[in-house]
Amino acid sequence: MDSVLEFTAVKGQLHKMEGRQRKGSYSRSKGAVNKLEEDCKAMKEKLSKVKAVIKSKAGEIVTAAKQKGKAALNKVAEFPGIKKKLENIR
Repeated sequence: MDSVLEFTAVKGQLHKMEGRQRKGSYSRSKGAVNKLEEDCKAMKEKLSKVKAVIKSKAGEIVTAAKQKGKAALNKVAEFPGIKKKLENIR
């Protein structure tokens, strides 16, 4: 009988230890999830700022091209060699 009682006590202790491990794993996992959510939010904010800068620069480029007109477009076409290719097509 003593061995059965001892076995039951050990079984209960193991069960308690498993419960603690699950709680510890859960809290660590929850902490990791929270950290990842914060990192994701920070990345979204940075991406939004970069997107705004790109939009702004693109707008500036379009405005400059409109202001300089045909001369600016000719320079753009000459830069990568597109102008010669277009002229050869004629």
